[in-house]
Amino acid sequence: MAWGIINKIIRRARRQKPPDAGNLVSVVSENQFAVMKILAVDHGGVHVRLYAERFSRRPNAVQGLALTLAASCADGTKPFSIGHMPLSYGSYFMREPKICGSRPVADDELEGYGMWKDAHGGYF
Repeated sequence: MAWGIINKIIRRARRQKPPDAGNLVSVVSENQFAVMKILAVDHGGVHVRLYAERFSRRPNAVQGLALTLAASCADGTKPFSIGHMPLSYGSYFMREPKICGSRPVADDELEGYGMWKDAHGGYF
């Protein structure tokens, strides 16, 4: 990605309000769109869950849609999911997130976040 585009995205991100825990956001994922759930937001970034479903068009609403976690295939034939992914604010906003729903964050969804905190983890 060219530095001009990256700087433009970062400037736009600085003007945006951080997301709220429980927001579902559609994001750019290679040449498709994916959905992430905001698990937590802290001083360093946004903690998300990336679901396996991929879409050819950006979904505007995902209420009622089954979103799943799936094991990835070594050959890349199936979309992958990630239960907990700590993203810096820059990385989060570079994915061009758009809110498309909301679901409460369950305690079991925060397991990876808890392990990350205990390990003093970093951000992508």
